[in-house]
Parts: sequence; structure tokens; C-alpha cells
Amino acid sequence: TAGPGVSYGDLYALLDPGQFVVGGSARTVSAAGGHALAGGHSFASPMYGLAADNLLRLAVVLADGSQVEASACSNEDLFWALRGGGGGSFGVVTAATHRLHATPPALAGVLFEVALLRGSASVRAWLAGFLALTPALTDAAANPGGGVFGGYFNVEPVADSPGVSVWVALWVCNCSVTQARGGLAALAALAASDPANFLTVNLTVSPYASYEAWHSSFDPPASGDRTGASSTIGCRFVPVSAAASAPAAAAAAAALAAVAGYVPLLGHLVVGGAVAAADPGGAHTSVTPAWRSALWHMCVGVGWGLDANSSEISAAFAAVSELTGVWRSAFPDSGAYWGESDFLEPNWQGSFWGAQNYARLQGIKAKVDPRGVFGCHHCVELP
Repeated sequence: TAGPGVSYGDLYALLDPGQFVVGGSARTVSAAGGHALAGGHSFASPMYGLAADNLLRLAVVLADGSQVEASACSNEDLFWALRGGGGGSFGVVTAATHRLHATPPALAGVLFEVALLRGSASVRAWLAGFLALTPALTDAAANPGGGVFGGYFNVEPVADSPGVSVWVALWVCNCSVTQARGGLAALAALAASDPANFLTVNLTVSPYASYEAWHSSFDPPASGDRTGASSTIGCRFVPVSAAASAPAAAAAAAALAAVAGYVPLLGHLVVGGAVAAADPGGAHTSVTPAWRSALWHMCVGVGWGLDANSSEISAAFAAVSELTGVWRSAFPDSGAYWGESDFLEPNWQGSFWGAQNYARLQGIKAKVDPRGVFGCHHCVELP
């Protein structure tokens, strides 16, 4: 159980290496704040679900000043709303109880780098092939190695090599090094299949004693996180239907590559697996159903200088919205994560929660906060 002043970094440091909590990779994020309340993804989500899926109990102060407990056994509607309805909408959360998981007997960390040699055509070809192989990476039953992979990947241009981009993946698998290599075999074969377009720069698989040991290998606790940044982001889920056929994968890859021609792509392998299985009907959490049918969580960002004026900053927000709009058009039946969304998201109610969930969230809002004391940008509003 963590109070709102407890960061995930604090929580990770307190846990025994044999235990793990599904939380953010950014250690400064509150362990009883908006991360889990909005859904909350983690590099371990394909193994254990979203942070919202792993909330067991919340202590809440309501708008009328009363203190209540929300759980599967008490104030169940409020608990459903808080598990995905966004931070700051329904009350002040003063404590959150998370499910503890046992660290698997074996963990393997992966660093995989592939150079994409011929501009947009290579980016499209790689992403289409990677899309087709992703379902097996997050499904232990379909993975030859038997493990589940989670983590992050990006696509960005190589500064001193015009027309060349690099795809870099930082993943962890709840499996041994040998199993991880087996699970990656098809992706490694894809990288070796087309030397004109792809060049494997690095494929390193290493054992780790805990999730935090792997996490610290690329993001040491001492490095710290900044508060605030001179940039804005927009994100969209790539649905599993994008990998249903070769034409679907090609079309999805084209939409992703079109955006990669302007800005780097940040990809999250944080869905599928346990996220898809945790609450497919939405009975226990209020996150958008798109979480449960997603393949990737993709983001783009645009920044500005420290001396930027308001017009330049507004232009960055507009650029992100335009780029994210390419994916909204390509994946119209998908959605977006409230916590990492386009500030100018046009259909935010449907994107963040889905129409059915949003209507129920509004009804709960009317009961617990009838005067609209709590609110924020693109939070659940009173009906």
C-alpha cells in the first residue's frame, strides 16, 4: 500500500528482489496517482496486466469530504471508475494497494538494434514484418521460447547517414536466455532475410536477477527524472487486427512509416498477453476496450526551445495532433491512452474510454461529485 507521496522509485527500492509491482518505468511517478488511475502501462504489463488491473484497494476522499474505501467489495462502482477513469475526476486518492507478483525464476534482457538502410521503404518493410511477428512475442503459448516479452522500441534516423534509420528494442522476457533467443528467432531471421534493407547491428540477450535489475541497466535510479519537459506527445494504439494479414500489416506499416518520416517513433510493447486477457469485457476496469485489443502503443513527440514563444509552442501541439491524426485515420476503431495522449485529441471521450464506458463514468461522476468539484483537461465531465 502506497500513499500519493510515494513514487514508484521509492516502492521499487523497498521491495524484496523476489517481488514486483506493476508500475511505471519513470521512477518519479506516484504509486497512488494518475498512472494507475488512467490505466498505467509497464514493461511487465504483457506478463501481469496494466497497473489498473493490479489495483486491489483505494482510499478516497470524496468531494463532500467523506472518506471511503473502494475495492471489489466496497463502493464497487467507484472502484471500477477509478481503475482507468483518469486521475483527478472522482476524488482524492490517499492510498493505493497494489498486487504483489513473485519475480520469475529466470529473466532475460534484450537489446536488439537493426539498421533500416533504404529510407521509408525499409522502415515500412521492417514494421510490417515486425507487426506480423508481435503477437507471438506477447503470447507464451505461441512463442517458441515459451516466454513473454515486454518493453520499448523506437525508430529514428541516423544523424550522419542520410536515408538510414535504426530500430532499437529494449525488452525483458520472463524466461531464460536460451528461451529468449528461441522466442526472438523469427525476428532475427527477418532481420537477416533482406540485406539490402536490414542490417543487424546488435542482438544481446543477458540474464537478470530481477525486473528492477534490468530496469536499472538502461535507466539507473541515480540518473533521476526531470519534472516537466519542453515537448508534447501524442499516442495511438495499433490494434491486433493490423497483424491479421499481410495487406493489413502493410497498410499499418505505411501509416507508421509516414509519421516516421517527420519525427522519431517511440513504441511500447506493453499490451497483448496479460493485458488482453485481464478484463476483456470491461467488467472490472474502465479503461478503453482498445487496451485489450492492441498490439502496440505508439507515440510521437515535438519539442521547442527554452526561449520559444506561445506561437511556437502552439505550433508544436498542432504538429503532434496532425501526426497523430495520421494514425487516427489509419486505426479509426482503436483508441488512445489518456495519460499519454494528444492534447488536442478531437474525439477524446471515445478515444480514451469508448462511448459505453464514458456514459457509465459520467453516471458515477454525477453520484460522487455532483457539483463538479474535480476536473481537468479531458477528464470525465458531468453529464
